[in-house]
Amino acid sequence: MLQYLNLWDNGQPLNIFSIAPRLTTVRLEGEEPQEIALPTNQLTKLSVSCRLSNQCIKVLSSCPNVTHCAFLWLSDHRRLIPVCAPLLESLELGFVDEYVDILGRVFDCFTLPVARELSIHATGQYFPEFNFISLVSRSSCSLQSLSLSNLKLGGRQLINCLRVIPSLQKLSLRHVLTDIDQVFRESEPYYSLTSSSSSTPYLIPNLKSFEWIGHFYSDCTLLVSFLRSRWEADALPGIARLESVKFNIYDNYIPDGFALDHLGYLLDEGMKVEFVILGKRWL
Repeated sequence: MLQYLNLWDNGQPLNIFSIAPRLTTVRLEGEEPQEIALPTNQLTKLSVSCRLSNQCIKVLSSCPNVTHCAFLWLSDHRRLIPVCAPLLESLELGFVDEYVDILGRVFDCFTLPVARELSIHATGQYFPEFNFISLVSRSSCSLQSLSLSNLKLGGRQLINCLRVIPSLQKLSLRHVLTDIDQVFRESEPYYSLTSSSSSTPYLIPNLKSFEWIGHFYSDCTLLVSFLRSRWEADALPGIARLESVKFNIYDNYIPDGFALDHLGYLLDEGMKVEFVILGKRWL
C-alpha cells in the first residue's frame, strides 16, 4: 500500500490520494500547491519544493501530526501567515534566490514548541539574528541541532544566536561568512565556546559535535584551546564533553606543529577528529 508520495502539482484539483490508509510521507513539487486532497491527519513527513507561499503554510497547518518538514524553495515577496506546528521536531529551509530577503519573515511566521533540529541552506543571505532569537523565545523550544549553510553572519551575531539555545548538542557551519575567532576567544563581554574562567560562561554548554566546512582563517592557538577546553569540560558540572569535530578547509591552510600535536593528542584520547585541507586529510 502507498506509504510515500512524490507529487508534481500542475495547478489542477486532485483528490485521488485523499484515502490512502498507510500514506505518511509526501513530497510536493511545482509552482504552488493548489487544491490537493491528502489524508492530512496521518502525515508525519512533509517536503515542499514549491515556491513558498501561504498555500504552502496552509498545507503544513492542515497536517497537525507532521514531525519533519522541509521547505526547499524560498523565493517570495509576500507576507506569510503565522503557523504553530505543535509536533514538528525537524525543520529544513532552502533558498534559491539570494536577492529576496525572506528568511526573517519565515522565522516570524513559525512557532515550533518541540523543535529539535533546524537546518538552513541559503545562497548568500544575511542571517536575521533578531528574528531567529524571537523564534526561539516564542517557541520555547530546546534545539539540539543547528545547521547553517551559505549564510552571512557576523561573529558577534552568531554568539547572540547561540546564547539563546543552551540545549544545542550539534552545530554545523558550512560556508558561513563569520569571524569564527570571535566565537573561540576568551574575553568579556562575549560568551565563548572556549572558557577557562568563571567570569566567561561557556557558550552552548551541551555541545557534543562541531563541524566547520569552508574557508578558515582562525588562529591555531584559539582552535586548539577551544578543542581542549571542550574535551576536558566534562569535569565541570553541567558541561558536556565535545566528542566529535570535523574541519574541512578550502584554503591553503597549513597547521603548525603545535596544532597537530594537540589534535593528535585529542585523537589518541578518544575524540573523533577529522581535519581535511583542500581534500587532503591530515588527521
